[in-house]
Amino acid sequence: MLHSNHTKILLLAGMVLGAVAPIQAAIIDSFENPPHTVGANPSGWGNNEPASTILEISDTTAYDGTQSVYMEDNSSTQNPSITRDNGSTLQSGSLTFAYRPNSGDSFRIDLFASGGGTKHYDILFSGQVGIRNPGGAFIATETYANAGFNAAAWNLIKLAFNEDDDTASIWVNGNLALTSSLASIDWSVGRVGFHMGYSSVTGRSGYVDAVALIVPEPGSMALLAPLVFACIRRR
Repeated sequence: MLHSNHTKILLLAGMVLGAVAPIQAAIIDSFENPPHTVGANPSGWGNNEPASTILEISDTTAYDGTQSVYMEDNSSTQNPSITRDNGSTLQSGSLTFAYRPNSGDSFRIDLFASGGGTKHYDILFSGQVGIRNPGGAFIATETYANAGFNAAAWNLIKLAFNEDDDTASIWVNGNLALTSSLASIDWSVGRVGFHMGYSSVTGRSGYVDAVALIVPEPGSMALLAPLVFACIRRR
């Protein structure tokens, strides 16, 4: 039984794209039960829950379905995170996820090659949305207002990346927020990490839901984006 509109839409997208071109690889998780249990760490993810932090499945709020991941950072030295490896490094595709701030605002998404190693780049939500290089310097930024980000509600985020073209774009709630074409960055994605807060600040918390890393064959991405952004609806 499917519990999630997000999952249903992605399966529908796969059916539609199957007539045009198959999906090459996928991480799809809407954190529903099964396999995820309220109060426990997410199943199938690498979980980091240091002392004085919280990392658990929650049924308090969800972008889609009834459950999401709740992360709370009350440590001045470490922060909670979840990671997932795709098993291969993807040269192009999209990463979509839903994010809702709860208290404060400091949420980072790290992008690596499959297997880990040196971080390729990250996306940071902290009063603005930005793409940063491996050293933490901003490559591109946009204010929440201009990006269409709502700090008091769920937001659907999409990263579209293409290492072959040296481009990456971030979409917020269907709006193109920013784009970068820096050739020195490796835009490929094989491993994803979601981090709440940062070491020197406490009291940051928020929710993550509806994660999908998908790679249609060339030419089919244009068909997938309207399905993801026009068809997904919250329950």
